[in-house]
Amino acid sequence: METIVKIDVESGALTVAEALAKVETELEILKLSGVKMAKIVHGYGSKGVGGEIKKALLMRLTQLKRSKKIEDFSPCEAFSFLSFTGKIYQKKYPSLLIDEDLKTKNFGITIVFL
Repeated sequence: METIVKIDVESGALTVAEALAKVETELEILKLSGVKMAKIVHGYGSKGVGGEIKKALLMRLTQLKRSKKIEDFSPCEAFSFLSFTGKIYQKKYPSLLIDEDLKTKNFGITIVFL
């Protein structure tokens, strides 16, 4: 069963630039190590509408996907085991089914498929 590796950019009071650099570096290392999934913990902002790190991260992940540096990604609130894509990924990676953040739709994380 594939492991979901956690990358935490919520704690540590990182700036947006620092958080993006950390995520990109760690995703690169994980991919080279053969890891297939990462869970980025970015938080959801103090006002509950999505923080600056999350917004910038989603934009950067879109660029990484377009350039084929990652396979795909999904903010937790948008991930569904009932969708076509969700069904594909749960079959490919059964460990997704037992991830507590995905089960509870934690808006403060994003799943990345490498």
